[in-house]
Amino acid sequence: MSELKRLAQLLNTTEEEIAFLGKLETNEVELLHKHTHQAIHQTQSPMWNGLARATHIFPDRVNARVAAHFIGPQATAQLTYHLSPQKALGIAKHFSIPFLADVLRHMEPQHSKPVIQAYPASKLRQLVRHLHQQEEYLLMGNFLAYLTPQQVANVLKEIDSEEAIAEIIAYSRLTTEDIPPKHR
Repeated sequence: MSELKRLAQLLNTTEEEIAFLGKLETNEVELLHKHTHQAIHQTQSPMWNGLARATHIFPDRVNARVAAHFIGPQATAQLTYHLSPQKALGIAKHFSIPFLADVLRHMEPQHSKPVIQAYPASKLRQLVRHLHQQEEYLLMGNFLAYLTPQQVANVLKEIDSEEAIAEIIAYSRLTTEDIPPKHR
């Protein structure tokens, strides 16, 4: 169940640790994920707002280094929601691809759509190749629905396996019309 994996990532645990939730229906796990994410996000909101204001003191390159070496991917993901898309993008451009992938594991795509859509194509291609090597098809699928049609086509061009593409698309919840003709 892919929703169980997403919930495990949110809780920073393994699927095995929350396997007892496998008895729930998919929509119930989705609802649990949504409410858990909201509780984490809203409960700590004042702290994130203060950290977000502090990012304007330092250059984006320094902020990226602090995030990668001291804050970590989960907190960086939460902080991203409190930054303007331009600031988040400016910082994210300085992340290593592996760290960016770790940050994405903790993000909710619907809350980061402007940043995702504005991300540079060259870095997006590197990220897609990295995620493909890691077989992170659920993660890729979750974000695919929030990309522009051109970005979707570019992402799918980077994947050399029809099976992987099928799995990514299955996780994406895109409709047939959203998928480039070559991959339908």
